[in-house]
Amino acid sequence: MIFLAAVLAGLFFGFRELLPYLSAQTSGSIRRRGYNGGIVRRADDPDRFRRLLGNRLKGALAGFGVAIAAVAVWFALNVLSVLGAK
Repeated sequence: MIFLAAVLAGLFFGFRELLPYLSAQTSGSIRRRGYNGGIVRRADDPDRFRRLLGNRLKGALAGFGVAIAAVAVWFALNVLSVLGAK
């Protein structure tokens, strides 16, 4: 059950960062997180925009990494339980 929760949490955090990343790629503006988060436009501040975009991508990859790791651990434990039962 904990593995299902970890997979769902990983997918949630992955898509939570991926969707704004994809939106920023097409629109050219990204909203900062946190209190009083403003909008950073690619045309106004390209270095900051690129850094924020990279952080969103890292967050998405970390979330999907958690989901993949949870599936791998669940699969490994199931294989070990089958091998141990013989």
